[in-house]
Amino acid sequence: MDETSATGRLQAVAEWVAGAMEWWKIRIEPVLLANGKRSMAGIVYELCLPLIPDGRISLPMLRANPARAKVKRCRFNRDCVEGHIELRDNQWTCVWEGSRPAYLEDTRIMAARFVPGELVALRPHGSTLQFFRISAQTALA
Repeated sequence: MDETSATGRLQAVAEWVAGAMEWWKIRIEPVLLANGKRSMAGIVYELCLPLIPDGRISLPMLRANPARAKVKRCRFNRDCVEGHIELRDNQWTCVWEGSRPAYLEDTRIMAARFVPGELVALRPHGSTLQFFRISAQTALA
């Protein structure tokens, strides 16, 4: 294989990979626990993240456009608080912006993949884990 064709193939693969990665809006809802109650009844989160095809976060895309990595937390479809998502101490973290309730602290996100049906654990600073399930995933333009 000559150098020109190898370079062309690498460029084609890079273009394919870049095209396969997109920004997604991900909705997570409380999980029904063994006792029949929801972990956080009435609380819903929407995350805006760049994902690779298998549902993992694309760190290069997030670093290229960190302002797009957003989070919104709503209680009973109102009382919404918005923020952004950043990498802190090697963990994805929701950092809340503007006025917010005093109890709402920066929140760690724990998930391997962001695809419908997968579990997500959230841990507000100094609090216990809260369990959610990804209920929807929508590609953003």
